[in-house]
Amino acid sequence: MEFHIRNLDTKASKYTVTKAIADVLHVCPGPFVTDPEQRPPNFDVTLHESECGGVRNKGTGTFTVTKTVGKQFDRLYHHGEISVVVEGRELRFRRTTNTVKRYLCLTLEKAPFIDPEIERERREKLNALDDSFVVAKVQIGTFYLPPKALPRDPRAFSVEWEQDLMQKSMARLYFEYDYRQLRIQIGDSAKEFTRYSVVVKFDRIRKLAIGWDFGNPYICFDLLTPPIFQREDIYRPEDRNFERGYRHRVGSLQPGHAAVSPYAHHLRIVLFNDSSYYGGDVLDKFYNFCDTAGLQPPIRDVKIDARREKFFEYGKLFKVAQWLRELNSNWRVAFQIEALLRNGIANTIEVLQLRPRIDDLIRRHGKIAAEVMRYFVEAAGNRPLAQPLEKCYEIVLQKKLLRPRLTTQGGRFFCHHVTFTPTRLLLEGPNVSQSNRVIRSFEGYEDFFLRVDFRDEDHLQYRWERDVDGISYLQERVGTVLKQGFDLAGRHFDFLAYSQSALRSHAVWYVSPFRHPEKGLVTAETIRASLGNFEEVIYSPSKYGARMAQAFTATDPSVKIHRDQWCDMEDIEENGILFTDGIGTISQGLSNMIWDALCRNYSDHGRNSVQPTAVCYMENTAHVELTASFACAIVVHPYLQYQIRFLGYKGVVSVDTQLEGIRMCLRPSMKKFSVPEQDYADIEIASAFGRPMVPHLNRCCRYLWCRQSLPNSLGGGDLDGDIYEVIQHGPLLVPEHHDPASYPTAKPFKLDRESTIVDVCDFIVEYINSDVVGLVSDKHITIAVLIHSSILRLFQDGVLDPACLKLAELHSKAVDYPKNGNKVDIVDMPRQLIPFKPDWHQIEQSTHRAVGYYESSRALGHMYRNIILEEIPDNPPNAELLNDPITKALQSHVRRQLGHLHHTDQGWIEPIYAGYREELTYISTTYSFSRTPLREEELVVGVILANCPDERYKKDRQYSMRESLSFLLNSTRLGIVGEVNETTSDEELRQKLARGWHTWTYSLQKALNQVPFERFGSRSFGLIALGLVLDCLVRLSGLPPLQ
Repeated sequence: MEFHIRNLDTKASKYTVTKAIADVLHVCPGPFVTDPEQRPPNFDVTLHESECGGVRNKGTGTFTVTKTVGKQFDRLYHHGEISVVVEGRELRFRRTTNTVKRYLCLTLEKAPFIDPEIERERREKLNALDDSFVVAKVQIGTFYLPPKALPRDPRAFSVEWEQDLMQKSMARLYFEYDYRQLRIQIGDSAKEFTRYSVVVKFDRIRKLAIGWDFGNPYICFDLLTPPIFQREDIYRPEDRNFERGYRHRVGSLQPGHAAVSPYAHHLRIVLFNDSSYYGGDVLDKFYNFCDTAGLQPPIRDVKIDARREKFFEYGKLFKVAQWLRELNSNWRVAFQIEALLRNGIANTIEVLQLRPRIDDLIRRHGKIAAEVMRYFVEAAGNRPLAQPLEKCYEIVLQKKLLRPRLTTQGGRFFCHHVTFTPTRLLLEGPNVSQSNRVIRSFEGYEDFFLRVDFRDEDHLQYRWERDVDGISYLQERVGTVLKQGFDLAGRHFDFLAYSQSALRSHAVWYVSPFRHPEKGLVTAETIRASLGNFEEVIYSPSKYGARMAQAFTATDPSVKIHRDQWCDMEDIEENGILFTDGIGTISQGLSNMIWDALCRNYSDHGRNSVQPTAVCYMENTAHVELTASFACAIVVHPYLQYQIRFLGYKGVVSVDTQLEGIRMCLRPSMKKFSVPEQDYADIEIASAFGRPMVPHLNRCCRYLWCRQSLPNSLGGGDLDGDIYEVIQHGPLLVPEHHDPASYPTAKPFKLDRESTIVDVCDFIVEYINSDVVGLVSDKHITIAVLIHSSILRLFQDGVLDPACLKLAELHSKAVDYPKNGNKVDIVDMPRQLIPFKPDWHQIEQSTHRAVGYYESSRALGHMYRNIILEEIPDNPPNAELLNDPITKALQSHVRRQLGHLHHTDQGWIEPIYAGYREELTYISTTYSFSRTPLREEELVVGVILANCPDERYKKDRQYSMRESLSFLLNSTRLGIVGEVNETTSDEELRQKLARGWHTWTYSLQKALNQVPFERFGSRSFGLIALGLVLDCLVRLSGLPPLQ
């Protein structure tokens, strides 16, 4: 409902009028808001501009509210019960007959009221920053420590590439407050047709420094990641897409810049110095702009010399490349040398100065050379700025020569990782990773395989602003790397394939050609040819890629079975509904064999795991479909199952007690492609579900079995490993019934010819550009919580709002996109109701502006504001640690087994502890989202507490971190007591108990160190020892039974 406003003071602003009306509408208790928990009514105010121009209004405007509030306002206003006063004038309101625009109606009905002070503050900042700085030079380079620098001297800046903008072209520096970024715009519209931009996000700046260099004002940017480089046409058609996708992401500004951008990314700019133009000192103005924008204040009064050292000129890079080619037989070492350059840790001069030391390391300690270099790269990247690289190398070398060599357990291998960003190629590892069928088939040649990610400079997935054309960049950068491969550390690598989970993380596998003693020349092409027959899906690039992906699923090896030990059995289907989609059966004997094989690879040999014993059975003939669906989907009696990959089959198998011997029965719905006949084949285990799940869905099933299969009703899934959550808590159950959404199965995108690997590469590029699952999910919940509804209208709004229903449909389509190749166009997504996000959305943002968020009154908002994560205290240790309750409680039980606890030499523990700390330190820095290492508490719990806006990336990093920690735990346990299993004698157990107990007391002593860094690792090391002590006592029946 719209009202005409009169009697306005012409100097009144929209903000003052809005605030005055809000003071009337939002008073509580009052006629419009009766309960503090009630959301205050939203409304809109527009002031009519004066014909004279300027900031004044012409004394009139409009006030718009929902119909319900409008009727009440009109009645109270005409009865004289309410009034609105602005600048000493009482406003006059008259109801109009104008039709309110639908978009505004929806906003007022469903969006919360935003305090006008927020918008006023934003406008004031935008006005204060509405100016630019003329840039004379843009310089790209790297910071370094001059040879004769003292420890407290500042680093110098080596200019590796420069563009002088006073001689040719022109450039200006802008503060883009709404986007929390700086933009340097290069291009003269009077003479040029193309404009370039250098964009620096506020949260990517580690430090800023300003100063004068021979009368020239400069700004130095010490950046966490490279800037964003963009290109755009200055003159373009002003059509309906004028503001969409006109900027193109590029990797460099010019060919000269492209040569150094993979190695140098820090920024230095020289400003044009004209005090009359700026109204004073230009650096003072820049300093004030930083303060207004909320950017960290620049460091002043520091002299940063700028020189042209040419660290990354062609000649020096060629010398390094030539050296790496000579290290072909020590490729792991070459990989670490490349990492020093690629990761911005060292320059070519520093690397070449290390060559005599590294060559000597290979010659004298070849077996551990790669491991020493792995630790060295980690230490060098986190060394004090004043520490020379050679000094860091000597420290690491002396430590690692005394440590035992790291080895992996079955089903794991050391994997080298590469990340392609728009400008760089970042190297990581090798880290412990779960293997797959292909990797295991080339044991001893794992170094020829690479895990490659495609990400933005901050390691997050690509997200494009509305004005950026992302696909052109991806085709050029990602598409080229996929189709042509790349050279690294003296080897050429080609695209091989991907797993489905890896694709969702925008990661793929590469391989470098090598000669195998049995299989001959191995290439990407020969490996793909050996995977199976893909004739049924060869016309669909996405399905072709998805079928090959099965061979690259991370799995554990289990057992081989003979051809006569597996067979096919029919699916259960009725009325076109498949009730056994993706699930087969195995005998109890085969289940036992698989479990024994898996336990041999577990760090505790499966002692703390539960063997999957899921039973698939049928109660009676009349309910075959019901029981099959129910027993397989929820796994009823009693609890668990295996998720497998077997030849061309994929799915879940559960135990059928009627099968005898070693048997496995697979269904047609599990078969994804054909493998050439084999006499023996491995059963690969993707997951062994090891926690009891009590079923409680019998009543629900009785109503569903005639219409839809249970998994389809619960979430549109199948039975090949999908997990369903069952909620029984009454207050969380929705009292209304809603039929499950039914989306027609989309036909996969197909070509009119057979797909090639190039087509798969094109699909990957398109997938990275169109992967919007997270975006759709985020918009769904953001819009849902915006909806303003009374409790009586709960089910007409919220997630049942048309916009949310549309997003749910798009989400279903986006989830299926990796397999059917049908992408979601973001143009089809419902628009955001308001340009503000709920406050709980800040939780994973590294930086944010408070004015960009509103206080959400929904449950998520209350939880966000009321749950505060306290800083983990770093209390200094005290002597009471030696008298801790755990030691007191266990001492008598240990003494009972060992007799008197003599003090023994603990020197044998020192190398184990030192090696443990070094690997733990490596993990803490490798998986941190910043230069600050993870805390020991985070490592023990297996959770990264730092904020990360990319939830999927955070989960992937946590998973990889846990894999590395599991490996470290196992190797440390073996180092302390060796193997402990069912065949270990009581006498051997007592010896191991003694070693575990001495390690426990040793850890308590180490935990007393007053220096935080020196005691890092002592407490978690003690937990490992404590676990060994308890394990030995349990095996010796040396602990009292639990009460």
